[in-house]
Amino acid sequence: MLDVFEYGDIEKISPEAPVPVIRINKKKEMLGGAGNVLRNLNSLRCNVSFTALIGNDSNGEKIDSLLRTFSHLDYELHACEQPTIVKTRFISNNQQVLRADIEERFKCSSEVENKMLDFVRQRLPKLDLVVISDYNKGTITTPFCRQLIEMCRAHSVPVFVDPKGKNYQKYAQATLIKPNRKELSDCFDSEEIEGKEAFYAAKLREDTEVTYVLVTLGKDGMMLHDKNNCEMIDSITRQVFDVSGAGDTVMATLAAGYSAGLTIIEAAKLANIAAGIVVSKPETAIVTPEELSNEMYVTSKIQSPVSIRELIEYWQRNNFVIGFTNGCFDLLHPGHVATLKFCKQKCDRLIIGLNSDQSVRQLKGNKRPVNHELHRALVLSEFASVDAIVIFEEDTPEELIQIIRPDLLVKGGDYIEDDVAGAAFIKSYGGKVLICPYVDGFSSTRIVDRIENVAYAR
Repeated sequence: MLDVFEYGDIEKISPEAPVPVIRINKKKEMLGGAGNVLRNLNSLRCNVSFTALIGNDSNGEKIDSLLRTFSHLDYELHACEQPTIVKTRFISNNQQVLRADIEERFKCSSEVENKMLDFVRQRLPKLDLVVISDYNKGTITTPFCRQLIEMCRAHSVPVFVDPKGKNYQKYAQATLIKPNRKELSDCFDSEEIEGKEAFYAAKLREDTEVTYVLVTLGKDGMMLHDKNNCEMIDSITRQVFDVSGAGDTVMATLAAGYSAGLTIIEAAKLANIAAGIVVSKPETAIVTPEELSNEMYVTSKIQSPVSIRELIEYWQRNNFVIGFTNGCFDLLHPGHVATLKFCKQKCDRLIIGLNSDQSVRQLKGNKRPVNHELHRALVLSEFASVDAIVIFEEDTPEELIQIIRPDLLVKGGDYIEDDVAGAAFIKSYGGKVLICPYVDGFSSTRIVDRIENVAYAR
């Protein structure tokens, strides 16, 4: 699709009809639809092979011209009888006042379908992942989709689908389907889906035999469903400027992250951050690696379980004593400060295992945490005593401890050594468990309770 943005001023009402007159002073044209997924992937510096349908017209030529400007792009377009789809948005005073569409459903011939399948088939040995961006405009027919997924499965190439319409069986056995709340509702002809997304996501996954269903929920974040788990990913509050193309950014970031070796939950959290960035921008926006870096890794202290291993190997080569402690660190207080100070006195490098939002909810109930996991991590990163922070999803940090293998494991004075998660593993290879002196009278739970009592009293 071609996305067109017409900017102008509205200063009067038409004498011909009771409608505003917009005087255009600027026009921008950019790739839309599947092309916007491509724009985001290109911005994230991925090598991309891209194939799509356009109309045999001047707007199709504009799309071809825009594609020629991209680096690291291998593409093939196919023209059809119908006009190129164009979505023109008229904007005045930073508000969209009208959208005008040129649209006629594409009729994709079997000849074109075979050419598109051949395009993918020739590149499969070098592909990390295939994205099907279906806008239900006629390109992604059921036979085409089924052949494409089967071909990818035969070569063990993951397939991520951005779906449309009601026939989700054409996506059967893909790796991931990413509907938004409305698309999930449309799939099941249900108007009462809010609050029942987990049920419908599970049903969709079972019906289609896909590995993952990621439901995007707008301001409510995302929900990732697999056969073992349903996990909520909270959105990060931002001022929303324009939601155009946010779903494309989510798909591109999700695919890029997963292809680069992130777990599916890590990739989904990264995509969630990317969505928050683009909705605060005008037009059909894209996200850059620098923006993601600034948002998620404002400091290099925030690490993933994968990246922390490389850092630990570097520290070990320099004979640093590595310490580890963990917690929710929801509302920081003097007890936390004392613990961090004690830890750093005992080691050269201190790693914090930080409970994720989901993990905190499991431990402390749905009212917690007060602060988002990334916000908690960013606050901790400002402490000079903290050298690295790793967010973990489980109720306890035992799996993370087995990855890190620290020299010291430190817990607060309200624990006894035998009750410390990971203590037995640490001692099995000669590591030590230390109990930090307890600072009485301080806890995040007490702070929350006092706040609620004050609010109630008022």
